[in-house]
Amino acid sequence: MPTLSAPIVPYLSAVPASFLCHYFIKTTSVLLHTAVFFLPRHGLKGTPLHLLLALFLLLAFVAWRILPLPPLAFSVYASRAALATLPLATRVAIGVAFPVPPAIFLYWFSVLFRGAVKTLGGGGESAPGSLKRASS
Repeated sequence: MPTLSAPIVPYLSAVPASFLCHYFIKTTSVLLHTAVFFLPRHGLKGTPLHLLLALFLLLAFVAWRILPLPPLAFSVYASRAALATLPLATRVAIGVAFPVPPAIFLYWFSVLFRGAVKTLGGGGESAPGSLKRASS
């Protein structure tokens, strides 16, 4: 039985994986700006198109920014012997810089998720991915 990805497999083998990762991550940026900034500014907040794009944003963010985090962390763990051979300054730079993107991704996922729960639960006018924070 053919799969959905069968037509693009030859293309994927010719494209570097880093390009594909960058492309997929940038897809979430386009969805974010459309669902969070463009549609609400033009009076389309709460429309089926807005909710659909917000749902795609949440799903894409999970697929391309959250799900890769455990394999990435494991790859660093599996490479610890090779990392030990690097100069101290390089190891310190990796130790300081490596946790930053996952922390940012997890923070923004929590913001997106809270916005989705608030919107779908009828808890207010906040859209999924809304940058407004609830006042305490």
